[in-house]
Amino acid sequence: MVYRKPKVTPHRWVLFNPLNTQTITAILGSLVLVTLIVCGLEMMVERLREESVGLEERNPRERRRHARRDWILTLDRALQVSGAAILSEASELQLRSRPARVLLCSWWLLSVVLAAAYSGTLTAFLSVTKETRLISSLEDLVTKQHDYKWGTPVVSSIFLSLQNSHKVHQDILHGIQQFAMEDPDVLSEDLHVLTQKVRTEDFVLIYTGFYMESLFDCAFEIVPVDIKTTRSGLVFPKGSALTKPFSEVILQLHSSGLLSDWTKKWFPRSYCPPPPSGPMVISLLHVQGVLLLLPMGLGLALGVMAAEKIYARRRKRKMIEETVDRYDVHAQNEEEKIEETVGERNDD
Repeated sequence: MVYRKPKVTPHRWVLFNPLNTQTITAILGSLVLVTLIVCGLEMMVERLREESVGLEERNPRERRRHARRDWILTLDRALQVSGAAILSEASELQLRSRPARVLLCSWWLLSVVLAAAYSGTLTAFLSVTKETRLISSLEDLVTKQHDYKWGTPVVSSIFLSLQNSHKVHQDILHGIQQFAMEDPDVLSEDLHVLTQKVRTEDFVLIYTGFYMESLFDCAFEIVPVDIKTTRSGLVFPKGSALTKPFSEVILQLHSSGLLSDWTKKWFPRSYCPPPPSGPMVISLLHVQGVLLLLPMGLGLALGVMAAEKIYARRRKRKMIEETVDRYDVHAQNEEEKIEETVGERNDD
């Protein structure tokens, strides 16, 4: 079978190739989980310390205000410590509870292993250039890709072999029939039509023949397929006098190399140089994903600044309202005292 090689262009997140989506999700999820657990342990230990010194007898309103502030500060400290651990960096902040320190040690060891594995894989990825086939067998058409359609000449022996083969080939045949409903050319009788589809579309031509390599250049991938097909030949009647001399001539043409010369002349094969090997040259396209982290971080910083500003305004407004309420209560009490004093004087 033959198909057009996909254009390999580095995408913006190429430096994150050593990490798949599941690994990134697991790391971020572990970071959030460890941060929350460390924050909870810190708050629990701090609460136990307050109870031991009798600070739990504070005013309930004041206790809630301090608890909210302490929770935010503790969460911020836990996030900084956990984030520094995953970056294999030391943090100036110290945890106060021993359980949180034990958990952080486990998280730090895990982070060291992850960082070492990522660094080694990224180094190998950037140092060794390896070209792999997108499709290596008929099974890959069904299981490993979803971009290419496939087909074969309807009058070929391959189409007949697919109809009488095992399950994998039946899946290939089912795919051809599905594609034929939308594009009948995938089962065209004309081989030229199918070769044009290979050149212009994401299409895999399932066909065998020694001349296939002469029809396509190095921009196409030719993969041998495991399909039993019928062979063509010349048949003479049994006992024909032409069988022996014809066979002798064919053997002479083969032994003299003339058949090989004719094949090279009429079905020339394109020479494809081996893929380049050696260290990869890192271009701007490779690092543009990392450069995008800077504006993303700037946007996140501006968002945090805006959130802090909104919180500060609400906090200030709340404090003003509480001050006004206390002033109103104080003024009302003073008025009541004055009225009582005036009433007592009038009674006297």
